[in-house]
Amino acid sequence: MNPSNHRRINGTRYLAALALCVCAALGAGSAAAADPYPTKPVRIIVPFPAGGAVDVPARLVAQKLTELSGQPAVVENISGAGGTIGVAQVIKAVPDGHTFVMTTAGSITITPSLFPQRPYDPNKDFAPVTQMFTLPFILTANPSLPAKTVPELIALAKSKPGKLNVATSGNGNDYHLSAELFRIMAGIEVTMVPYKGGAPSLTAILAGEADWGFQVISTSLPQIKAGKLNVLAISSKQRSPVLPDVPTIAESGLPGYEAAGWWGVLAPPGTPKDAVERLREALVKIIRLPDNMEKFSREGFNIVTTSPEAFATVIREDSAKWAQVVKTANIKVQ
Repeated sequence: MNPSNHRRINGTRYLAALALCVCAALGAGSAAAADPYPTKPVRIIVPFPAGGAVDVPARLVAQKLTELSGQPAVVENISGAGGTIGVAQVIKAVPDGHTFVMTTAGSITITPSLFPQRPYDPNKDFAPVTQMFTLPFILTANPSLPAKTVPELIALAKSKPGKLNVATSGNGNDYHLSAELFRIMAGIEVTMVPYKGGAPSLTAILAGEADWGFQVISTSLPQIKAGKLNVLAISSKQRSPVLPDVPTIAESGLPGYEAAGWWGVLAPPGTPKDAVERLREALVKIIRLPDNMEKFSREGFNIVTTSPEAFATVIREDSAKWAQVVKTANIKVQ
């Protein structure tokens, strides 16, 4: 046989074999991607009472997951101890992607630092699935307060050490620590006044019982539009499209300040990566349905749907930041 012909035949055989390998790999990938989820009933743990800010999106996810898959998805509210009781339940669940917890930043990155015996390690005891939303806070004040900007508020607080009352929605939660971080970075002394929830703390500011405090956009917006509540700044890195004219705290005189709540999903430790990814894909599909995106955006939520790795980084960095604030402010829970 002519050597050149021999080389052509071998080359053809090699290319054919390579093509078969590529097709097989693609077929295997497609098969993995096509694996159904869920294949059995889904349990969604919400570590707060029914009807709350986490419960509402959780029930929306449950409804859509049931409609799209035909498998029942049920929300189970297990509240108490700042969310730690419900969050701890997921640690014991079967790690197959069919049980997960939907919760807030506070119960994962703040609450563990408040207890001498930590109920769980946020960096080791879960399989992060995705961060779903971030929710910036706004620094609000009673209209009678002379300060209308962050620099004016800091100056006023320095002129009256300990005299300004700050409404928080409870000792050791997101609102409280956002205010403590502001206090520490601004070098001011104020009086923190804990209320039993976000609504009572907002009412206190509106009534003049408290001078200022952090709130969420959705509940504050009607009062802002009515002129009953002033908004001085927003706590996130970027401005909010809902309030585009409101500056960030960082650009208002406290560079580096950032505080925002978030909602996220975590699975039991040891959940296989493919199960985590199938769960994440299902959640992202539901969250990014046009109707849902419009609804969440209107409420001031920023949709993020991060990768598990990116979510793990957020948890690690936030846990370290808030642990330092808890220590510096010497915050204790009763």
